[in-house]
Amino acid sequence: MALTLPGRYPLGVFPTPLHRADRLGRELGIDPLWLKRDDLSGFSWGGNKVRTVEGLLAEAIDRHITDLVVSGGPSSNFAAALAAGATVAGLAVHQVAYGDPPSEPPPAMLAGAAAGATIRFTGDDDRSTMETRARDVAAELAAAGRRPMTIPRGGANAVGSSGFFLAAIELQEQLHALGTSVATVVLPVGSGGSVAGFLAGSAAVDAAWKVVGLSVSRPVDELRPALLAKALDVAAHTTAESVTEDGLTDRLELHDCRGEGFGRTSLVERQTSARLTHRTGLIIDPTYNAKALHWLADTTDLPTPAVYWHTGGALSATPRPENR
Repeated sequence: MALTLPGRYPLGVFPTPLHRADRLGRELGIDPLWLKRDDLSGFSWGGNKVRTVEGLLAEAIDRHITDLVVSGGPSSNFAAALAAGATVAGLAVHQVAYGDPPSEPPPAMLAGAAAGATIRFTGDDDRSTMETRARDVAAELAAAGRRPMTIPRGGANAVGSSGFFLAAIELQEQLHALGTSVATVVLPVGSGGSVAGFLAGSAAVDAAWKVVGLSVSRPVDELRPALLAKALDVAAHTTAESVTEDGLTDRLELHDCRGEGFGRTSLVERQTSARLTHRTGLIIDPTYNAKALHWLADTTDLPTPAVYWHTGGALSATPRPENR
């Protein structure tokens, strides 16, 4: 059966560039190294989140949704990107964040509010309270005659993750244009939706690469089964019947890059980011790319050629006193 390609509400400029990054490769000790520039996805501050937002907006419009209710902490780049995209599509966004309103809102929260998002707080630092409160908000909206759709953290459901299913096809075409197909593809991993979609797409097109996920949020033993389950959901969503759990497992390699914890960068990670920014001009956010690039700088046995997926995160890269 042919693949059912996921829908897109076009926002970004795709394909994003794939270019040989010789100077970055020398700094990391990886030769050859290719850089996949999702930081240049072309819409708002979205980075790789634009792929996810496009899929979710297409689904919402198809279902005649009026309001999106998204779970996302105050520093969620995804929630900010969703708010920006929803403005273009004419949809309302309600962000449910954990905890209390911060005295100094992070840039992502400010960007989301500027795009029109209504931001509510659970009053509890337990992140799982966001999903519970989001369901309550959706019920309130439905009772008022609206048509809400709830969206999990990072947009990491089958619909949102399918944006990265398309990214696997995109990368395969770019590599073929360069006369190659073999690579080790390295991506930072948070909620797991992007890597799950990319893994499913890689298996569906039988791409000749290994997918190396660098977890910045959860222990690998906890992440692996959740990520594989999401990848199978994406495969079902796209009718990719050739995708099996064994086939996904064989392609996937995960490493724990949490360091001091999600959203907290160590001194050595900040030093690595500063050095790489100084040498290459890349904008490196502290939550995802700083940890992933530091791991790459430390590793000595990564099979080459390698492709590093720069996910963006420019909002989070705004200098703050604790990161100086």
